[in-house]
Amino acid sequence: MKFEENLKKLRSLRGISQATLAEALNVSTGLIGMYEAGKRRPSYEMLETIADYFNISIDYLTGKESSSLYYLTPEDILDDQERAFVAEYRKMSATNRGLVLQMMKELNKSGG
Repeated sequence: MKFEENLKKLRSLRGISQATLAEALNVSTGLIGMYEAGKRRPSYEMLETIADYFNISIDYLTGKESSSLYYLTPEDILDDQERAFVAEYRKMSATNRGLVLQMMKELNKSGG
């Protein structure tokens, strides 16, 4: 995969807009759009910054590696309601987590 495809994929997996990424990298939204369209190439320093932001290697970002050891946390891929659920779930005791899981299974069985 090419750099522009990897950048777009990573941004989509995180559920962030070009504007959000641009703000985090301190560049313009237009520049992110040009990167993703393959119209501009980032400097080495910018590649480092992007790789650090996504917690991946530059080789993965540029397509020299087909896989990366980066990981996505639930916060990276869940919507706001799901994140709230995970946050509350993590505060529960093991017993209560088991009860919640069982309740969810029963609700899914009944179609609710």
